[in-house]
Amino acid sequence: MSYKVPLQWRILSISSSRIPNRRRGGSVKIFLIALSAAFLLGCAKQERIPVNAQKSSVQVEKKQTSPDYWLSKENWTISDPFTELDENLWNAVNREENYNNELQAYSKSQANTEDGRLSLTAERHGTGYRSGLIDTKGKVSIHYGTIEFRAKLPLGKGFFPAVWLLPAEDKPLPEIDILESIGEPEVFMVQHWSEGDELRSRYDSLNLSEPESFHTYRLEWTEEKVTWKIDGKVRFESYKNIPDEPMYLTLNLAVGGDWPGSPDSSTPFPSAFVIDYVTITQTGGKPQ
Repeated sequence: MSYKVPLQWRILSISSSRIPNRRRGGSVKIFLIALSAAFLLGCAKQERIPVNAQKSSVQVEKKQTSPDYWLSKENWTISDPFTELDENLWNAVNREENYNNELQAYSKSQANTEDGRLSLTAERHGTGYRSGLIDTKGKVSIHYGTIEFRAKLPLGKGFFPAVWLLPAEDKPLPEIDILESIGEPEVFMVQHWSEGDELRSRYDSLNLSEPESFHTYRLEWTEEKVTWKIDGKVRFESYKNIPDEPMYLTLNLAVGGDWPGSPDSSTPFPSAFVIDYVTITQTGGKPQ
């Protein structure tokens, strides 16, 4: 399988249609609007070095509902095969409020499991759209470790699937986007952080050769660097501004917005962001 792999760091502009500030859920507000009007990045090319993933020595069987419980354990693994939507791990979100001019409302009814897979389904609803979002906020947070999932992306204008991390403390930065796409074969791997009153970002992207198929995505997060892998190959690494705090995981499918644009007559509805499994492993986190 061949991939086109961009090797350069990319400089981002807030006026660009690419890689917007992410949407914020719950009580988190978009204070990013008040930040500087430029994404600045001064990093040179970095060599891609394969990383051998370390498996956790402890398998956690009994799931708890307190992030403090998980953060107090240095090594643990939760693997969810989505035989059902586990309420000990996930929140299925109802939310009318949108960000980045997105068009969907999130509804619990759009997050469903069937045959061992999670589907976050976007569909037309009246004059608008509804879709699905789940997260681990207030239930499970990770502070260094790995996140791996196998997923199939929806293809079509206006779709915006994403898997991303935000701070367990209720604030919008730093942020790690493990996967973002805008209904096309190109997938994006993004890091956002703040320096003073400026929002800074770096990212890379990859064109999937078989975008209609399932692919495996993996994030490896240590004190020294963050590594993004797709189908077992290192695709992007960041060595600076590494988050050093607990973060929770979000999976969602947005519709429309500043970056992907609005759906058109060719957009296939309903369509789903399908996730086969998610595995979260903490390795040597800092107890809270």
